[in-house]
Amino acid sequence: IEDSDDMTLSGGESDTVTFDLNSDQIAGGEYTVTVSSEEREDSATLQVLAYTVEILDSPDEVTEGDEVTIDVEVTNLGDIPGETTVEVDAEFGSDSETYDSLVGSITDEFTLQTEDGDGGESYDIDVEETATNDDDSTEVYVNALPNFDVEITGSNSPIAGETLEVDAVIENTGDLSDTQTVELDVDGVGGDVSTISLDGG
Repeated sequence: IEDSDDMTLSGGESDTVTFDLNSDQIAGGEYTVTVSSEEREDSATLQVLAYTVEILDSPDEVTEGDEVTIDVEVTNLGDIPGETTVEVDAEFGSDSETYDSLVGSITDEFTLQTEDGDGGESYDIDVEETATNDDDSTEVYVNALPNFDVEITGSNSPIAGETLEVDAVIENTGDLSDTQTVELDVDGVGGDVSTISLDGG
């Protein structure tokens, strides 16, 4: 990358010139910078800070109410300490960490908390490093807890002394299998109990 500027100076006069280069065009690391006139040149070493973030480990699925733990590697590509913040965001929660003097790489654990009602959906989890805007993303499915929904679909009309029969549909609207006790109660008469195992969905 090069830049130039025209200058006119009287004998013994000096001036300062500032060259602006877009650092987005430069990868992180160490560079030699040379400034030259027609007669002389001078060089200096320049450190360009750049960071990367990478998700190393995250669950494919959890159950609502559980924590989602994401392992993230943050890397300073230069040789001098630098400051950056890593933000982890999902629809159900967020976490962040600031690194004041990061050199090399560090692996950190970020935790997001799901709540009851978050289940039954897939969520994007976005990880962003804020100094140079590097990012990574993943996805997690949050399983809904078992939920046995009950609907009475019919019954006979027994004559006194006959057996009362009640038909009911039991549906597990959650994602996980479960076994629950379903009770029938007839006011003033008694009831019945049945144990039912249902897969999720």
